[in-house]
Amino acid sequence: MDFLYPPETIPQYRDWNEGFQNLSLGNSQDAMKHPIYGFYQAASYHRWYVLRDLLPKHGLMVA
Repeated sequence: MDFLYPPETIPQYRDWNEGFQNLSLGNSQDAMKHPIYGFYQAASYHRWYVLRDLLPKHGLMVA
């Protein structure tokens, strides 16, 4: 099937846990600038959306 679609390039995996311990060493302003903070914020928002909006919209609940 390579003649129909060229092989897709898989991006390099990024370990979001890198530097996790360093978040507690600085102040909160420094922590908010760290990429892992953004990752955890996005994960938290996604979890909230799935549990509180998406699943109930389809008649499903997680307790």
